[in-house]
Amino acid sequence: MASFDALLEDAMGVAKQAQEEERENKLAPAKAHYLEAVAIMIKAIQQEQHPQRRALLEAETRRFMERAEALDGKLQDANDPLLQEARLLTETAKASEAGGAFTAAKQSFTKAIERYLNLIQIEEQAAKRATAAAIGRGGASERRLAMLTRELEEVFGRAEKVKALLASRRADARRAPLDRAQQYEADAARAEAIGERQRALKLYERAVETALEMHERFGIDVYT
Repeated sequence: MASFDALLEDAMGVAKQAQEEERENKLAPAKAHYLEAVAIMIKAIQQEQHPQRRALLEAETRRFMERAEALDGKLQDANDPLLQEARLLTETAKASEAGGAFTAAKQSFTKAIERYLNLIQIEEQAAKRATAAAIGRGGASERRLAMLTRELEEVFGRAEKVKALLASRRADARRAPLDRAQQYEADAARAEAIGERQRALKLYERAVETALEMHERFGIDVYT
């Protein structure tokens, strides 16, 4: 049987290798080495009699296990085409938003929301099936649901922001011709007051034309 010190040294060496692989985005080997470190640490814990040192070793073992589970989640995500599509749509929407193409951004955000809702529904159904079959995947399922919900909330918030910007733009588009019609009318009234009837008539005609444009485009009657 390997000594306690040898086991601890081996576990720390394997864990260090896992950390380096994780930094290099080598997720599969990193996960495998974290699990290997956990197995070695369990052997070391079995040899440790001191309560405080044992507690420290158990805490370190849990940390390695948590990293392995986190990497497992990332590996699952990388192999999930629906999640990748949702994230791609989100990035596309963000790019459209940054470029001021708010209608395109809204459409992409809406599609991303649909994908996330589907993913959450699929995960909830999988969790129910696992529970019915007494398969222990509760922790992983809860973490994935939390991740999906968090990403959905972010996308939904961005979508609401874009919707507000579009509504503001539409309101501005409606105000502009209304302001123009009112300005023509005011200028016509001033021209008429100083006897410039020809100019006043042209300005009144422009005001009416703008009012008709408002009615045709937005169904708004200026002179009601």
